[in-house]
Amino acid sequence: MERNRVTLATACTLTAALGVLVFLAARLVESTLEVTDVRIAEAVYDLHNPVLHLLMRLASPFGSTVGVIVVTAALGAFIWRRGDRRAAVIACSTILAAILLNPILKLMFARPRPELFPLIRLPQSYAFPSGHTVGATVAYAVVAMVLTRYRPEWRTRLRAGAAVIIVLVGAARVYLGVHWPGDVAAGWAFGAMMATVGWRLLRRGTSLSVVNRGSNE
Repeated sequence: MERNRVTLATACTLTAALGVLVFLAARLVESTLEVTDVRIAEAVYDLHNPVLHLLMRLASPFGSTVGVIVVTAALGAFIWRRGDRRAAVIACSTILAAILLNPILKLMFARPRPELFPLIRLPQSYAFPSGHTVGATVAYAVVAMVLTRYRPEWRTRLRAGAAVIIVLVGAARVYLGVHWPGDVAAGWAFGAMMATVGWRLLRRGTSLSVVNRGSNE
């Protein structure tokens, strides 16, 4: 029964995330996404104030390539030292795969960066999906999932903390004017897909470990 619930949850999450990504990509190809993006971006611009500006500037680096790699290395070292090498490889591979695949998606869609009101220097790469958002989504979701394995009583706090960081990073990229809202939504969707695959592999690895321990006893 538990296995069926996990399989169903995985399938539903992957389907929903893929559906969002395909929907956004289709609207981008049809050139209808920009209208919605401009409206949201202009509304975000109206929210600008010094306190929010500071918060967004502080949040954005949590999704940078350097930030995500540091988090990944720390997570991998933590799991490895606890003797769960399979989980360490799966967790780190999941995050790195998302980071490496995202530039390919950017090249496929080749969407220019917004130039409405950039508050920081615009990166030279394409916009869709947001790399910071992808990195934050997959990295902090995987961190929460892995740490929950060792501290089940922290499940709610870990998930809430990961969600806050993921949302803040995505919001920061729009607020700072370097991404369209659609880029961020696509980043959340793609990051969620990769995190779900990693979660499924981690679950499968746990089941195999239990079976192996049982056969050895």
